[in-house]
Amino acid sequence: MRGSLLFIILTLLSNLIFCQTISTENLQKEILKLNNEQKYDQSIIELDKIINSDDSQPIDIYNAYLQKALTYKRIFNYAEVLENLNLAKIWANQSPIKEKANSRIKVEELFIHFDMLKFNDVEEVLSSITPQDIANLDPETHAFYIGLLAVMNMRQNKFKEAEKQLNESIAILQQHSPKDLPNIYRKKISLYGSLNNEEKALEAYNLGVEYAEKYNTGVYKIGIHDAMSKYYMEKEDYKQAMHYHLIAVEEFNRYNISSANNKLKVLERDLLSERKDMEIKYEKRIRIAMIALVVILSAFLIVLFKLFRLNRVKRSISESENKRMREELEKISKSIHEKGETKNLINNQNFTERQLQIIELVKQGKTNKEIGSQLFISENTVKYHLKIIYQTLGIENRYDL
Repeated sequence: MRGSLLFIILTLLSNLIFCQTISTENLQKEILKLNNEQKYDQSIIELDKIINSDDSQPIDIYNAYLQKALTYKRIFNYAEVLENLNLAKIWANQSPIKEKANSRIKVEELFIHFDMLKFNDVEEVLSSITPQDIANLDPETHAFYIGLLAVMNMRQNKFKEAEKQLNESIAILQQHSPKDLPNIYRKKISLYGSLNNEEKALEAYNLGVEYAEKYNTGVYKIGIHDAMSKYYMEKEDYKQAMHYHLIAVEEFNRYNISSANNKLKVLERDLLSERKDMEIKYEKRIRIAMIALVVILSAFLIVLFKLFRLNRVKRSISESENKRMREELEKISKSIHEKGETKNLINNQNFTERQLQIIELVKQGKTNKEIGSQLFISENTVKYHLKIIYQTLGIENRYDL
């Protein structure tokens, strides 16, 4: 419990000190490059560093979980995609871009339902998307959203509207993200299949393959060939359907999705185990530090207690001694006064007014410090006057006086 509390305090302090957030654009480019090279394990490791760094701000962690979801989307692990989107949503709500981030998450969830062919869920999410949500999307995500709307219109036989939307999506991607064009050309193949337009279907296929090869996106190579296989399957041209199906299978095997999923599963487990080990070591260090602190505080309190007792004893002895001195002085003073010797002796000396004041206060049993305080002079000055008084009277100490 103490370790957790200390961890929270240190996290808050680091958030106050390190307010520099990680560049979203740079992170996206880095992860995209790794994913295009099918280095998904490196993507997960880099994102895990951001997620578990004390220096990361909520917006950084949101972006990391979003990129992690998109990484798992590349290998069709939709369960992990949805889990990471839910985690992204938690951090998005703590970030300064809450509204924009939630719009992106909502649309990404829409894409997953669409990919999983859960069209009832697609319709439900679509009904919740507002014009502001659309305005919050980046151009690439917006293009995918329009492409999804085109497919939903195709399901309702609204082919002209669908073609218009697909062309709009292509225009956006050509300007902002040409690497993703095969995703839209795949949908065009399906559209022209419904319109019995083989020429345009082949044109869309060739363009899709061209961009997939140019940017070496394995997932799009699979998708574009799979779309052609389905196109010929619907035309009952099973020879051509099998031809494109075999190409899709070959690309799928080359893409090695099962292996990638297994590798990431092991990696996630190892990262979790590593974090737990670090937490155990951290908790152990905290416990040792707390024990050391308790020992130091205990020793300090013991010393303070002993000093307190020693001062009490000293004060008690000093008070007893002062009392004894006053009683003795009073006794001596009374005796001398009765004989009338002291007054005459002192009056016969040329003492200053200050020295006479000091003599009188000594008779009252005052200490040098008390005399100095009462006469507004230093203790050393009192001692100086007493020295002169002793020499003048031929005595050695205040008792004699």
